[in-house]
Amino acid sequence: MSLNFQTRLLSLKELGIQIQNSLNKNDFDAVIKQQSIENRWFTEENCRLALQALVIMLNKEYCNAFFKKYESCFHEEHEIKKIAVISAGNIPCAAFHDFFCILVSGNQYIGKLSANDTLLLPILSKMLLRIAPEFEEKIFSMPEDIGDPYGGSLEVYKKCFEKIKRAVDRIIKSFIEGEI
Repeated sequence: MSLNFQTRLLSLKELGIQIQNSLNKNDFDAVIKQQSIENRWFTEENCRLALQALVIMLNKEYCNAFFKKYESCFHEEHEIKKIAVISAGNIPCAAFHDFFCILVSGNQYIGKLSANDTLLLPILSKMLLRIAPEFEEKIFSMPEDIGDPYGGSLEVYKKCFEKIKRAVDRIIKSFIEGEI
């Protein structure tokens, strides 16, 4: 079943409410602690601030203002695009805005998380799927065995490129064969 614009919008607004409720109930504590262990730059405070910023981004007033500005883009029927995002790992949930824009526009999100930011976005994705299971056909992840080459040698970058290319080729093949 396809999600219309209004349903996508309401689902993402509901995600903001659920993130806030989970923050209030300390439901994110374990994952925030684990994320800060895996990436020392992501302090527990920074992770909470990032999640709180997402709550603000997904609140009714902000969403309405955002969508009013781009209204014509979201209401028009269009060919669904498969959009791949290779996320940075410099701030917690760095790829969320891409995730948000791709999904609200009705396109398919194909994400490659940074090795430095592997926990929060998948949890938010699962929360969104509980709100609107129809998003399942819109959210795909690339294999997690592709490391971040930052700071590595040219050879490390070349190996990373080859892994990404193989993963993208597998995803494209799946699309062509109708598996995704």
